[in-house]
Amino acid sequence: DWQRNESEHRFYKFNLAQGKTPDKARYAVFRLYYGAIHGFKPLVAKWMYCTYQPRIAVLDFSAGWGGRCLGAMALGIPYIGIDTNVDLRPVYERMVKELDPSPSLRGTVSMHFQDSAATDFAKFRYDMVFTSPPYFKTVQPVEGYAHMPHYADRADFNARFLFPVIRKTYAHLSRGGTYALNIPDDMHAEVRAAGILPSRL
Repeated sequence: DWQRNESEHRFYKFNLAQGKTPDKARYAVFRLYYGAIHGFKPLVAKWMYCTYQPRIAVLDFSAGWGGRCLGAMALGIPYIGIDTNVDLRPVYERMVKELDPSPSLRGTVSMHFQDSAATDFAKFRYDMVFTSPPYFKTVQPVEGYAHMPHYADRADFNARFLFPVIRKTYAHLSRGGTYALNIPDDMHAEVRAAGILPSRL
């Protein structure tokens, strides 16, 4: 259908003129008009919240660009976001002020710009963990963000960040809660092999 949309097709032809292959030109159209495939869409977050019905709060220990936060705001679900990227603080503050203008709802978003590996999760109450941590290849990160600690490789990332944070956040998840990670298959296999979450989860 995108070929019948004048602006999308014009953008496709522009990308071809820039020397991109047809596949890369189509991918550029997809990224601009439908979002990057690794970007977390608020509608997907809303679907997760509607499916799993968190009642207390959602904890997102790799908050990123705000898609999961927006989904929670749209449904009035309290959201606790943690991220090392302090550059995002003014953006989150503006987003909450503009999109959640009711004073009675202002407390639904609680952002903490710090390292999740050094966070005391006992101070939070939540019945859903829902996050998308940075993806790591074997040696280097697929994603890297401002103020993110340096990790030598994925084993270092797992040992110093992913595995301990999963253990701590799961330990404080309210009884009957939901634990959801958006990670690629190879990272999932490592989490399972480490035995840090119940096998029936």
